[in-house]
Amino acid sequence: MQTHRALTFSEASFVRPASREVIGTSYALRGVVDVTALRSAFAALLEEYPVLAARIVDVKGRPHFAPGDPTVAAAIGFRDSAAPWTGYAQTPPWFVGADQLAALTLTGIGDDYRLTLWASHAATDGSGIVAIAARLFALYTALASGATPIVRRAGDFPAEPHRVMAERGHLPGEVDYEERLAGTVWHGAVPKDFPDEPGSDVDDVLRIRFGTAETAALDTAARAHGVSTHALVSGIIARAELAECAEDAAVALLTPVDFRSRVDPPIPLRSVTALCGFSYVAVTDAPTADIARTVSDRIRADVRDGTVLRTAVSPMPDPRTRRHGPPVLISNLGAVPDPLTPAGLEVRDFHAQIVRSAAGIREYAAGHVGESAPAVPIGTSYLVSTFGGRLSIESRALPGTLDGAVRLRLLERIADGAHALLEIGTAA
Repeated sequence: MQTHRALTFSEASFVRPASREVIGTSYALRGVVDVTALRSAFAALLEEYPVLAARIVDVKGRPHFAPGDPTVAAAIGFRDSAAPWTGYAQTPPWFVGADQLAALTLTGIGDDYRLTLWASHAATDGSGIVAIAARLFALYTALASGATPIVRRAGDFPAEPHRVMAERGHLPGEVDYEERLAGTVWHGAVPKDFPDEPGSDVDDVLRIRFGTAETAALDTAARAHGVSTHALVSGIIARAELAECAEDAAVALLTPVDFRSRVDPPIPLRSVTALCGFSYVAVTDAPTADIARTVSDRIRADVRDGTVLRTAVSPMPDPRTRRHGPPVLISNLGAVPDPLTPAGLEVRDFHAQIVRSAAGIREYAAGHVGESAPAVPIGTSYLVSTFGGRLSIESRALPGTLDGAVRLRLLERIADGAHALLEIGTAA
């Protein structure tokens, strides 16, 4: 068993108080939940993923993963609350990303529950936590059904992403963010004033969820235009964002690409923490289908010429000195499969959770030098997924960088853009 493993610069940023980032998967459940079996399943999960049970310790001034006790971590991390719940906004347990790296919260009464698996972004990423949650359901289903699951214990922490890539011949290199995205803008801003207290770290996500017929129609429309549904949705989002900008403005679109299963040799999920590359492009206002083709062509080119692999191990430009605006991030989890459940339990909905430190943007602004306002590190973040045949678009922004009314307006424009494209009515 590996005793300690130093965090990379990126991993360490996710556990610092001012830049803590916690991700999660939330499931709406209907039926009977066996709390004892769920607690045991969580403990078994932490045995399979030692990094989720790890502690963060300081070794010579640098944070390290140190082995934790899965039983203890599960006892601390499991939270069961008999209370009604509504909406999508959640606050993770305060200790996730601080004292330990994972938690599992169950909230509900009667037969209506919300189950959320939380993890520090230092330990895994969006695709990773979806797969980990699926494993949690498999362990729970076995235990709730009276079976004894096979626990696939891991002996070591995941390797550093840059080492995993170097072993496959992929090293840092020149990346043309500045050239491609020069002159792009975004309509949000770093706040001029901050409250005395930063407040709690909460995921105040806004979300639109389309019906199954609308989702199928979007897929059909994408195929008709020769693009992916992701590219078509990106075109809809881009037009909504551009409507908030000056005429003839250009915005930067940033698409994370999960390539782990496509490199040689493939990268197993448990062998690395957070790893993805990026495709990026500047777009101006145009018909949705045209923007979609631009995005689609660029993603294909960036995968083909190795740009996606280079971005996975090369730094992005410093927000304080870059020559382009804050990029709009459009992540896509794809189709999230229905998790395995025991008889009497139904999963009705899935959505993600992403929580950034409320104090982070304050610290970033405090470090700015000069008379001009500091540039926002990143623009609006969108997360796209499909569950139960229904497309979901989640919208987030760094705390304080975008007015609530603007965020609502963006989501309304996205819904209107989709419905105008399809001419099939309103969102479910």
